[in-house]
Amino acid sequence: MNSHKIKTELSFQEDHPFFKGHFAEYPVLPGVYQVQIVLDEIRTHYDEDFDILRIPNIKYINPVLPGEKIAIEVVKASDEKYSFTISSNEGSLIKLFSKGTLIGC
Repeated sequence: MNSHKIKTELSFQEDHPFFKGHFAEYPVLPGVYQVQIVLDEIRTHYDEDFDILRIPNIKYINPVLPGEKIAIEVVKASDEKYSFTISSNEGSLIKLFSKGTLIGC
């Protein structure tokens, strides 16, 4: 594994608390929680004191639905800059959920 890249897989059951309020008829994993997952990965694998100063770009391409397995990939560009993708690669298709860059200290 490249020391500048980490990859983690997660899935969330339908009864996960974030799905209950976002949205009642069409539950999706909130974008803010996707950013929190990435922040947790940075703090776990790189810098436990990392705080986000700004998010210069972020794109939400597809919603993360209950039960979907997601792959979080974080690439360390520098001590202050990380890029990420959240996707699913079940089967032969890759589905991109979100991607972006976090700048912090």
